[in-house]
Amino acid sequence: MFKIIIADDEGVIRRGIISMLKRALPEEIEFHEAATGNAALDLARTIKPDLIITDIQMPGLSGLDFIEALRKDAKSTSVIIISGFEDFKYAQKAISLGVKKYVTKPLNKPEFIELVTHELQNQQKQSLYQKKEFHKKLASHAMQKELRERLLLELLQARTTEAAHTAMARLKELQVTFQATIYTCAIIQYHSKAHLDFVDFSITNIATECLSNSPHTNYLSSAKYSANEMVILIAGQETNPFLTEAHSIFHDITRKLISFYHYDFFTGIGNISYEPAHIYRSLETACQAVNYKIFNKGQHIQLYSKLEKGGSASSETINQLKKAIHSIEPTKIVQAFSVFAKHPYTRQNLLSLQEMYNYLEHELLHQVSLCQYQPTNSLPTLCQLKNLWSIPAMNQSILSFTTNVNTLRQALTVTPGNQKLLGDIIRYIREHLNEPIDLNTVAATFKKNPAYISSLFKKGTQEGFNDYLTHERIQRSQKYLTTSTLSINEIATLCGYSNPKYYSVVFKKITGQTPCHYRQHHHPTALPQLPCNPGEDLG
Repeated sequence: MFKIIIADDEGVIRRGIISMLKRALPEEIEFHEAATGNAALDLARTIKPDLIITDIQMPGLSGLDFIEALRKDAKSTSVIIISGFEDFKYAQKAISLGVKKYVTKPLNKPEFIELVTHELQNQQKQSLYQKKEFHKKLASHAMQKELRERLLLELLQARTTEAAHTAMARLKELQVTFQATIYTCAIIQYHSKAHLDFVDFSITNIATECLSNSPHTNYLSSAKYSANEMVILIAGQETNPFLTEAHSIFHDITRKLISFYHYDFFTGIGNISYEPAHIYRSLETACQAVNYKIFNKGQHIQLYSKLEKGGSASSETINQLKKAIHSIEPTKIVQAFSVFAKHPYTRQNLLSLQEMYNYLEHELLHQVSLCQYQPTNSLPTLCQLKNLWSIPAMNQSILSFTTNVNTLRQALTVTPGNQKLLGDIIRYIREHLNEPIDLNTVAATFKKNPAYISSLFKKGTQEGFNDYLTHERIQRSQKYLTTSTLSINEIATLCGYSNPKYYSVVFKKITGQTPCHYRQHHHPTALPQLPCNPGEDLG
């Protein structure tokens, strides 16, 4: 709301001006009155007015003295002075104080109303301009932040010197410098799905503040590494104080986060890298360090360099694990994995656990021969080991996964003869996804009744024909979106959709995102984003 102070020692004049402006101005105005210069100054400091209309002659502090005192606090507040004097020295003094207009009594009502109206419009334009500039700066800051994070991830994952130097050159343009002699990565992971953006913001702020006070470690940049992980790149000059101090600082950072949010945080600090182009090695060891939390030893931070090397699980233990996995019996598999809770908590033991955990997922899906018929997003999934915070949590994940696999396996009642037919149909669909195929087309191609094909699909894939076809097309389009620079229209056509708008609707229904947004978040060269097709609904 537009706020105006009327300062005059004569109440009838104050009320007259307010009455006149209320009738003439279309906007809702908040009027305030002051009978003295001192009262006007106190009022202005309290309400922060948009416009001040003041008389020159007032008891105590004069109008000009009031404005002069006000300018020390509010240099840009608009002022109109009214006076019964036409003396040039008053006007000259008023101009030197940045007064917008100097008008004499008696007031010319039309001219005075026009003057105030004009000032009101100028204030509104200025306010609108400031809002636009503020939003521009916000947008620019957000784009720079997104670009900086994307480039940092490129650097951390670069496997060639050329790719690393390209990312570094662009990061330098965003004021991320590489003048240190040693670098390392820290990954902070948290065990919650609530308010993730705010948590990420807090991690970055707290890390920046704590590292800025360190004599041996410097904050360089940070980025979101996964749904519940932030990676922070730090730099320094001296080897021994650097890692020691980094451990101490990140211990404090982690404890602050735990204290504030009241849920689990864990920090893994990687090995030192002496060359920015090889920082990916530090990231890899930081990932291993943060995975150490699964052993749940009551700590909240782990330096990879402090992990005992030790020996891995024996070949006999690995063979017993594989035998249990091949049995596809949930309880037996869980019992076999519990051996990792008893082994020494070493680097090699952690790697063995990771390898066998991945082996479990691959072998179970392979053994039940699901991959030939099932769209990837309809298969049971095993929670990533890095997202598990204890051995019991891992056991529960394994139990759930193996049970779901067995349930699906038992539901596949397709006879061996029909398995070949179903496999041939699946291959036909994948080879002709860009064509307008449907159930009748497939039935005619394989000389079968459409109802028979429909029943076969339901038994063999646990999905109807149309749902299966849709999932295959959307999966194919996701691959194009993340590995090519084809336009959305071209991708729609290649996946069998003649209407790009309809394709976008189906894609969003399946994935929760439009094709454009999906590409922006998953395409490795989206810096910060690849362009969308004109008119595509970004909903």
